Amino acid sequence: MRLRLQPRSSKHREELAKLTATLINGAAIACLVGASFGPWLNPALDWGWRSFVLLLAAASIHVLAQLVLSFAYERDPR
Repeated sequence: MRLRLQPRSSKHREELAKLTATLINGAAIACLVGASFGPWLNPALDWGWRSFVLLLAAASIHVLAQLVLSFAYERDPR
């Protein structure tokens, strides 16, 4: 007796990708908020490099979210 798992439908895969991308983009937004308001909230720290790194992280995280979406929508169902 074989147990056969049915693959998830493309709609489920797309919905999961949307949710995942939304959560990942939330982290990108947190990085943008930190880069924007960090110097104002705590001016004692050196925010030059920190802001740059946070902006770079936000861009990288956003690219990751876009990759998640592209893999979900471009995958060939078998």
